[in-house]
Amino acid sequence: MPTKRRVPKDRKPKITPEAVALFRLGLEIIEAGDDELWEEEGGRRREYLDADKRLCWVLLGLAPSEASPLDVQPGQKYYGAECWLESVPKALELRALLQKGKTS
Repeated sequence: MPTKRRVPKDRKPKITPEAVALFRLGLEIIEAGDDELWEEEGGRRREYLDADKRLCWVLLGLAPSEASPLDVQPGQKYYGAECWLESVPKALELRALLQKGKTS
C-alpha cells in the first residue's frame, strides 16, 4: 500500500530582532542577580521568566523540556534529565547566534 510522504517542517529557529532583545534582557537580569528574586523581594524574576518563556517557546520553538539559551554556558558540565541534557548543544548553538545578534 502506498504511503504519503510528509514534507518535513522547517524546524530551524529564526533569530529575530525580538529574540535578540529578549535574550539580552534575560542576560541583563541574570548579571544583576535579579533572576532569583521575585519582584516583592526587589528582584525581577517574573520579568525574567516571561522573557525566557516568550524567547524559548514562542520565538525559538523550543519545548518546555529543552534547555534555554539563557540556562547554558560554553564549557560547563550539566546534570539533569536526559531530554534536557540532549538539548544543551542546541541551546549552546542558539546562544552563540543570539550573542552575535545576527537575524535570519
